[in-house]
Amino acid sequence: MNANVLHRWLKDQRSTARADGTYVESVALKSSDEESPSFIELPLTVKLPEPVQRVIQVEVRKGALMMTVTWPISAASDFAQWSTAILK
Repeated sequence: MNANVLHRWLKDQRSTARADGTYVESVALKSSDEESPSFIELPLTVKLPEPVQRVIQVEVRKGALMMTVTWPISAASDFAQWSTAILK
């Protein structure tokens, strides 16, 4: 919001013209700090993204035979040993 707009609204609120051409001055009442808190905490609902399971997926074909292997990426070194042994 532009500061000029806010100042104009405050000025308009303080002095309001009557139909007969006279002005009525109004003063905003200040509330004490005890009555209204300076910060109001609002609960926010945050939907966490679904965890993405990262995997290694390999498809091996030999003639009419097809095999699909899915391996967790956290055990990539185990997959390397297994694939070395299976491909010998």
